[in-house]
Amino acid sequence: MFRFQHFSVEDDRSTMKVGTDAVLLACVVGDHTRHSTPLHPYTSTPNNLLDIGTGCGVIALMMAQLFPHATIDAVDIDQESVAQTDANFRRSDWADRLHAHHCDIQRWEPGRRYDLIVSNPPYFSNSLRSPSDSRNRARHDDSLPTSELLAAVSRLLAEDGTFWCILPSPAAEKLLSEAASSGLHCRQKVEVSSHEGGDPIRTIFELTRHVPSPSEPIRQYLRETDGTRSPWHKTISQEFYL
Repeated sequence: MFRFQHFSVEDDRSTMKVGTDAVLLACVVGDHTRHSTPLHPYTSTPNNLLDIGTGCGVIALMMAQLFPHATIDAVDIDQESVAQTDANFRRSDWADRLHAHHCDIQRWEPGRRYDLIVSNPPYFSNSLRSPSDSRNRARHDDSLPTSELLAAVSRLLAEDGTFWCILPSPAAEKLLSEAASSGLHCRQKVEVSSHEGGDPIRTIFELTRHVPSPSEPIRQYLRETDGTRSPWHKTISQEFYL
């Protein structure tokens, strides 16, 4: 069991475990959404949220902590993951606002659109497979290609909604190059390296329906040379880690 300050997560049955990518995405979303600037204003906090490919539910739980009035749908294609996510939700303080759904996102029809969509999606293409079919579905993009992820987001996102995603930097650039064809445009991009001065290993980005003013990517890093978290990493995660 992985323990945070205000909730805990079991992930032994889930194809997507608690990991740095998921936690980092949620921390960045919280930091940017609640600290808007004149360049990137937020008119209101989100009320309807969607977590695509929820895995063990850690991102959805972090969103529930960050946004106390939000109702959150967490969707995953793997039945065992959804069962464990549901148990994690029911054990939390926000069980009445968190809902786990076993569904292919391409077929998800909630009857409403979302103010905020988040995803830590599969990203391996044409690479070595695991013996586990469920693990392959979670990590390889066969079941959720970039084009279909973008189509789902475009269909489910509210007019003024935002979509936040984390991917390895090369995969992120591929998705961003295709986003405009789905009517989505990059408003913010955070490039994260493992240490100061290193090449980006992850890109976290925000897409909206509106064409934004040009802005430079924000560059951050995770660790100091002694292995401790960087000042930025400490600041954005201080509400979560013990």
